[in-house]
Amino acid sequence: MKQLTNSEILNAFENDRLDVGFCRLPLTVPDDLEPHVLLEEEYLLAFSGEHTGADIKDLLSLPVVIFPREKAAEMHEDIMAIFSHYSVTPKILYEATEQLTLLGMVSTGLGIAIIPESARYSNLPGVSYLSFPDIALRSRLALLSQKKSDKIVQNFVGNATKEDLFSGRT
Repeated sequence: MKQLTNSEILNAFENDRLDVGFCRLPLTVPDDLEPHVLLEEEYLLAFSGEHTGADIKDLLSLPVVIFPREKAAEMHEDIMAIFSHYSVTPKILYEATEQLTLLGMVSTGLGIAIIPESARYSNLPGVSYLSFPDIALRSRLALLSQKKSDKIVQNFVGNATKEDLFSGRT
């Protein structure tokens, strides 16, 4: 088991170094791979608790910590679309590939982040969250596998997708 970004996962599949991988959608997936959606969730605005009571547009005007475009291009585009929806140009201060790193920066007051809802369960102190009530964009957690995979991989995918492992968090 190894933690990889979306682009690293696709590269590992391309070089036959991976049988299955967990990724975030949206993601442009090659024809030989099949995404199995496990969880669909909204994006949330994560911000330092010192800004509690501010409205969304004011919060979006604060410095931003974000996933780098080259590591998660489609998610980066979703996040940019949220800023565009509110007519705000993001002031990108830092980039990080891990959600917990982003939230750690938020908790220390370095900026705000837009993250998938499940990241809120990390329970980092000093981080508050707001939903985007008028945004329909969703992040999806998916299991990727080769369309033509061996029996072991097929069994793993079947077991991972046969039950709603994330009940109550959709």
